Amino acid sequence: MERPQRLPDNAIPFSIDGWRVDVLSQEMLLRLRKLADHNGSTVAAQLRKGIAQWLAKREAESELPEKIIRFPTR
Repeated sequence: MERPQRLPDNAIPFSIDGWRVDVLSQEMLLRLRKLADHNGSTVAAQLRKGIAQWLAKREAESELPEKIIRFPTR
């Protein structure tokens, strides 16, 4: 993803319910809107759900090496 350009001092970044979305593409915002409409929720709720799923995946991946049992080899 591209790095967002620095905003002038008098500009306010576009946000939805506190989520800064000015760095998302128009296509991504449209997909979020369609998903929210399909599920009967809001774009902000979809953002929260997506972040929660992403965090859960990362936590599970970080715990995976601890769950592997190493057996001694001869």
